Amino acid sequence: GEEQDPFERAQNKLNAARAQSYHEIFHKNSSQVENYPHNRLAAIILHPFFDYCVLVAVALNSVLIGAQVQHNSSSATPNEILKAMELACSIFFIVEWLLRDCEDGEGVAVVAVINFLGELRVMAMMIVHSLMSLFWLLCLLVGILYTVAIILTQGSTEYLQTDMSGAASPLAFVDEVGKDYGSLFRTMYTLFKGMTGGVSWGEIAEPWLHVGWPYFAIFMAYIFFTLFSVLNIVTGVFVDSAIQASQRDRGVLMDKQRKAQEATTQHLLGLLEEIDKDQTGTITIEELATAMENKRVMTYFNALSIDTRDISQLMKLLDRDGDGEIDITEFVDGLLVLKGEAKSFDIHMLIMQNRQVLAMMMKYFAFKGWPA
Repeated sequence: GEEQDPFERAQNKLNAARAQSYHEIFHKNSSQVENYPHNRLAAIILHPFFDYCVLVAVALNSVLIGAQVQHNSSSATPNEILKAMELACSIFFIVEWLLRDCEDGEGVAVVAVINFLGELRVMAMMIVHSLMSLFWLLCLLVGILYTVAIILTQGSTEYLQTDMSGAASPLAFVDEVGKDYGSLFRTMYTLFKGMTGGVSWGEIAEPWLHVGWPYFAIFMAYIFFTLFSVLNIVTGVFVDSAIQASQRDRGVLMDKQRKAQEATTQHLLGLLEEIDKDQTGTITIEELATAMENKRVMTYFNALSIDTRDISQLMKLLDRDGDGEIDITEFVDGLLVLKGEAKSFDIHMLIMQNRQVLAMMMKYFAFKGWPA
């Protein structure tokens, strides 16, 4: 057969090695997979096609529920086809639950779908983690609404009592004040609608111009404070909570890291192909030095925070086997290690190696009888 291109051969080798590495990491961190018995049933449950079937069944069941509700709202006669399809979905979910339960799985279709769809799982996790923040938000809003409502309800009560005693007031505004601010609960409800956009705050602010300027000023201060301060702060708190929740998800972190590494690898392979002018699949120091004269190549190395001032030193760092040439694996893996700033692990590794060298020198001095 035709000889495989050296780039394709090396890239396939690199991808296979990384796939094996991720496979080992996945099985090391997933106790469920490790505990599954190696039989045909476990193979069916673990296959991605099974998760796709569950996803389709959940979506179909949701559509059937909506269709059944729509049919019941327009007709008193039950639809036998919809009932049969819903029964089939129920049987499928029971079988799915039994299969997963036999293999110590999760056994809930919705949970399986959420675990299968990474982004959906992250959003569901964010909602769960934000419930506590939502509770304290509710307490804060109730406190604000209650305090402002007490003041405004007191003002509306005085206005209505004054009007009842015979003072001339526009009848339309009297009715509007009584409808929107006639009791503490009504006032809180009206304030909530004004804050959330359920009604234009300008409409519910108009009556306070007739009740009194102090109450109008209090209402405007409430609107300004809630719209420009409270809601923005609450949004920031929820965004921060969502970011922290996504960062705590191990699966999401591994997936992001894998995708980032794959993207960087593809860029490096394209860079290697550009540097390797003779298309041998390896880079010599002459080719590397020539490539560094290319402004675009130099810019990419600088973007990776790799110092290219000393080409010979860079060649030694990348050429692990010391054969004078850099193959694709050495190039990609070497640049992935060298890119960026030194990490805490690198610094502590250097400190440990220095201690080992110092200990060996102390033993050698002691053996020779030399003073340390």
